[in-house]
This record gives sequence, structure tokens and C-alpha cells, in this order.
Amino acid sequence: MWDNPNSTLYKDENAFMKAMAVTIQCRKKNYIESKFKQKRIINNNIISLDSLYDDYVDGYFTQTEEPEYSISDYILEEKIHYYFINKCYLTAFILDGILYDNVYDEHNNLDLRKLRKYLRNINDDFCKYFSYKYNLIFDEVKNSLVTFDSDNQALFDKKINTSFITLKNDDTIKQILDI
Repeated sequence: MWDNPNSTLYKDENAFMKAMAVTIQCRKKNYIESKFKQKRIINNNIISLDSLYDDYVDGYFTQTEEPEYSISDYILEEKIHYYFINKCYLTAFILDGILYDNVYDEHNNLDLRKLRKYLRNINDDFCKYFSYKYNLIFDEVKNSLVTFDSDNQALFDKKINTSFITLKNDDTIKQILDI
């Protein structure tokens, strides 16, 4: 601007400082104005659950309620149901533990000790949850614990290894979980 003869800053010795001051003031005002505009947008766009219900009846979710359910979750839950129906009870419980319980160590590797603890601590509340989640009969889930509940450590570990082999040989699970 100070090199342009048509400018008011032409040949002014403080032109650079004046131009910088104007630029800084403009940026500051634009910043403050954009923040106020953002506040106005947020305050004016508050959506009540009642208005969502009036607009969409049953088919609405707020942003925090949107289900994050993928097709792979559905496939794995069907696999758990399949294994349980085919009497591979321990395999079904292990797969459920891998998906929904903390059976990993700090390096994100499967921790056999945590998995054993998870399987040994299955109780009636878990059986209710498991039967409800996978659409199974509660008594069958409860009775399935007999197949491994009283095993000694060596036999229990052998059954866990057999279940892992079953999971590793399942192409769908191998692809989704990268086992």
C-alpha cells in the first residue's frame, strides 16, 4: 500500500506500522465476530427432544443416541449364537469375552489370565445378559457352564486352546477380527 501513489499511505514513514495495525484490528474484529456468530448459531439451533418426537414420531435419534452398530458386529453376534446352538459353549463365551470384555493386556494382546478369570466368573446375571442378548434360553445358558466350570486348570486350558483353534479356522471371524 505504501508503494502505491494513489494510496493515502504513499510516502508516509509510518505506513508499515499503520497498515499492520489496521490488519491486526481487522483480524481481531473478524475473529470476535465469528465467535459471536458461532454462539448465535449454537443458541438458535437447540433442538428439543419433544420437537424431534413431533417431527419424526418413533424414528428419531439424538446425536448421542445413534447406534454405532456395524454389520461386522451383527455377524459376530450371529456367530456367537451359532456356536452356542451347536454346543460349542466355551467358544461362544470366549468370542463374547473378546468382543465385549477387557481380556487384553496393555500391549493389546489377548491375556490368557484375564480370559480365564472372565470365564471362571460367569454367574447368573451374566447368564441372563447372555441369554437375552443372543436370544437363548436362560436355563440352557446356565446349564452350559457345567461343561467347563469344574475342570482343573490343565483341562480348562486345553478346552480354551481347542476353542481358539475353532475360532482361527472360521474364515469369517478370521477376516473380521484378524486372528
